[in-house]
This record gives sequence, structure tokens and C-alpha cells, in this order.
Amino acid sequence: MTAARLAGTLTLRARERGLLVGALALGALGLAAVHLALYPQDSWRPIVVGAVALAGFLVVHAALCASGHGADEVLLPVAAGLSAVGLVMVYRLRPDYLVRQAGWIALGLVALLVVLGTLRDLRWVRRYAYLFAVLGLCCCWRRCSWGSSATGRGSGCFSAASPSSPARS
Repeated sequence: MTAARLAGTLTLRARERGLLVGALALGALGLAAVHLALYPQDSWRPIVVGAVALAGFLVVHAALCASGHGADEVLLPVAAGLSAVGLVMVYRLRPDYLVRQAGWIALGLVALLVVLGTLRDLRWVRRYAYLFAVLGLCCCWRRCSWGSSATGRGSGCFSAASPSSPARS
């Protein structure tokens, strides 16, 4: 790697780090605010678990810095910000699901680290872009047509009450 390219990569990673710290601070403050407003008598354990899951984005950032990969510097902070907002919303609506959601975020970050460590050159993926797109659409169709709904009633994505049927409570 040339010195100019290395300097450019380090600048991108510094920008990424700044955006990432902002996204993680947003998540930590949001979790703390919801906890203090709605659940002040409960344990802080879910907040710590959520913060640790969000801190996993810093581990991925460190791996990107160490590998010298020239990845997009905005994509990881956007994913961290969306994950942070998602954790805050889950905690506000269903506090018992926060640990589960944090676990899924951590699992996704581990999968990202595995891919970063094992597949250095991903140009071969471009040859199979349409195949992967069709496989993804098939997985979505399978979930929507055959799977069960989140509430356990009906099946798939199309099990919600329609205008012609009364809504279930």
C-alpha cells in the first residue's frame, strides 16, 4: 500500500470514528433517557447489554483500521445509528426484548468480522449479484407466504386484518 493511499484510508477511518462515536452516544443517551423516564426502579443490566452491543461497532471499526480496507466511511456509522435507534425503540416498547435485540446486533457484527477476516477480495461477488438478489427475494417470499406472524396468529406477512375482516385484539 502506498503512503498516499494509506494516508487517505486513515483520514476516512478518522471521519468514520467521529461519526461512529456520535451514533453510539446517541444510542447510550437514548437508552439511559428511556430507562430513567419509564423504568427507574429496574436494574441497569439491559442498558449495559445494549451499550456493549453498540460498542461492538467500535471493534469492527478497529478491524477496518487494522486491515487498511478502504470501505465506505459512512456506512458503518449509519448502521450503528440505526441499530442504536432500534434498541431505544425496542427498549421503550418491550424492555424484555432489549437483550435479545442486542444479541442479534452482536451476532451480526461477529458475522461481519468473520467476513472481513476470511474474504479479503470481494470482487468475485459481483459476478453473482443477480443470483444473490434472486435468493434474497426468494427468502423474503418464503417468509411472507409460509412463515408465522410475529404475534403467532395467522401466517406470514399477509396475516394482518384486512378491511373486510374485523381486527383482532
